[in-house]
Amino acid sequence: MTPAQFIAKWKDNPLSERSGSQAFFLDLCSMLGVEPPNDPDSYCFERGATRTGAGHGWADVWKRGHFGWENKGPDGDLSGALRQLMTYALALDNPPLLVVSNRAITQIHTHFTGTPSETYTIRLNHRPGEVPTRPHGARYHHGCRRSLRRRRAVHGRARP
Repeated sequence: MTPAQFIAKWKDNPLSERSGSQAFFLDLCSMLGVEPPNDPDSYCFERGATRTGAGHGWADVWKRGHFGWENKGPDGDLSGALRQLMTYALALDNPPLLVVSNRAITQIHTHFTGTPSETYTIRLNHRPGEVPTRPHGARYHHGCRRSLRRRRAVHGRARP
């Protein structure tokens, strides 16, 4: 599947969270040329997890040592999805990436031990060559804020 085919299929797709999340992820794997979930012990859909302080739940996609992924339907609440996924993190062996998506927007939250979290946002209508963005107020790591200020000053876009 090409990026153009992926976007054409999923942009404004009305499928609900339940009916669209696995198909979306499988198409994403196809587009990226990576293996889809195939092992219930290390890379699977619907990984059961005991939620911290909230009973039992399911991570939509999980890959041991890599990521936990929570899908929402169109216009789904990504902040709520992240809170939900964070309640599963301990039971999922603390994956270093927490990913939430409502198909139009995918956010990748770094969750590395001992480092500040960073957030990268990818929009479905993202143009090739664009750099994924950070939402307002995202934290930067290891001097990135200083480097960003320098780049803005050099390119004439310094903050007031």
